[in-house]
Amino acid sequence: MRRHKVSFAEAATVFVDPLSVTVADPDHSTEEHRLLIVGQSFRGRLLIVSFAERGDRFGLSACEN
Repeated sequence: MRRHKVSFAEAATVFVDPLSVTVADPDHSTEEHRLLIVGQSFRGRLLIVSFAERGDRFGLSACEN
């Protein structure tokens, strides 16, 4: 996330965007069920966040704007 100058805190805000879209991302992990969410951050930027569900938590692995 550092490469794209998006903080973890900002990336996490796409999960509360009511218009966000989540899709499977099977091409980037064989070890866990990875997903992509596209949504608007609290700063108004359109972000694509790659994440995996880990029990009752989420692990963010990448973010692009």
